[in-house]
Amino acid sequence: MLRLAPEREPCLDLFKLHSNALAMLEELAETGRAAEPRMLLAMLNAYLSKVLQWNGTQPSLLRCLGCERSLLDFSANARLRCHISVACWTCPECRDVKPDSAADYAPGFQHQFFEATQAAVGDFYIGLSSPIRKAAELAQGTLEDQKLLFALLESLLIYHVPGFDRAPLKGLRFLPGITGVFG
Repeated sequence: MLRLAPEREPCLDLFKLHSNALAMLEELAETGRAAEPRMLLAMLNAYLSKVLQWNGTQPSLLRCLGCERSLLDFSANARLRCHISVACWTCPECRDVKPDSAADYAPGFQHQFFEATQAAVGDFYIGLSSPIRKAAELAQGTLEDQKLLFALLESLLIYHVPGFDRAPLKGLRFLPGITGVFG
């Protein structure tokens, strides 16, 4: 949160997001669901999705950049190519389509694109469009899908949000059951 908030300016929406996410973690702990790595990771992914939204870098997730087919037209295991520099995706048939507006196409950045399953991208959309307290429950992807989504979100944050760097998020150590997931 410190990497995002402008210095000496109130950020009520960001504070509400953060406090709702902490309340959700507390509710998960009370119900015993905090021990489920998939649930915790789905919650974290929803939080990071909302951080991107708050920052104004909400990706376009409803339609393929190339053919404009809906995300719902693909099976959960379909591999979609997520373009980091313009925050959109292409389907397997349009995988070689590059965004017109990205003449430089993420120069010097490790990932020009990132492949993720339709389930992961679908959970990204759920994270953006659902209240933080509901997003983890609504997430449908497996633990592996959640891992892919986390890596995608991390790449988007690094590319689009000033202050984020390539170092892992230190706060992950406070989420039991998650720390070994990324190593």
